[in-house]
Amino acid sequence: MSTAESQGLPVRLWFGIFLSTAVLLLVIWSIYPSGPRSVDKNSVIILIGFSLVPLMTLAWATFTPFSWRHQANILRRLVQASVFLTACFTLVSCLGPHPLLKPLTGMGYFGLLGASFLLTSLVLLALLPRDSEDEREISKYRWRYIFVVCGAMAALFVWSYVNIGIVVMQAEKLSSGRPYCLQVTADNFIRYKPLTSLHELSGLDMQSSETYHGGSGSLVSTFHSILIVEKEGGFDWYNWSYRQQGFTLPKTESHMRHVQRPACTPRVDYFRSLSFW
Repeated sequence: MSTAESQGLPVRLWFGIFLSTAVLLLVIWSIYPSGPRSVDKNSVIILIGFSLVPLMTLAWATFTPFSWRHQANILRRLVQASVFLTACFTLVSCLGPHPLLKPLTGMGYFGLLGASFLLTSLVLLALLPRDSEDEREISKYRWRYIFVVCGAMAALFVWSYVNIGIVVMQAEKLSSGRPYCLQVTADNFIRYKPLTSLHELSGLDMQSSETYHGGSGSLVSTFHSILIVEKEGGFDWYNWSYRQQGFTLPKTESHMRHVQRPACTPRVDYFRSLSFW
């Protein structure tokens, strides 16, 4: 391998590492079984389609015991096979008469998913190390891949649980000793339920839901969570903002039109009555 090729190799491999990391984080975020969501068949297809190549690469990087070059060649063959199967899936989804394949701008829904899987897989395939490349660089790629991908996924879950403490501190600060409570999204029908455990405040779990409202087809979202603080003659309402990392007042009254009354009962030291799970 020439010097120019040796210098260009790490840049390409680093790009592949970060792309794989982004794909896996996106999959975790989108299919995590939070309160208002469930892992349905579409979520399973998304999980398999988007994460197959990154997970195969992670398995290769983690469990390959020897001969990085030879094993890297096997990995490429497996990815090529997955690309072929994805292409077949996409073609069948676009052309098949199955009633589930409702046209979406000329392409079936699953065909659209398959096309995105195919594009992601082809890009990652082009970025994988080849058996003709220097074995030392392949070995470095292996350890970098494990460190970056696993580190990023671990950081996501650490942030998710740190979020519990942030929400608790912000809620107690705003309540200032007054009775308060939290309600979170109950389902995909713009309904709320009382917070039943501290785990529901984790970043991956405390998410909003979306649904199409009425005949207008407009998309309506719930808040991630709502803090209700008792005051004389009524309540103060706050919604959680991840961007501001705190509870904020709704911008307008129209934002609260789907919240008629508290779904929880305000109490002093509300969080002390909750278990973690």
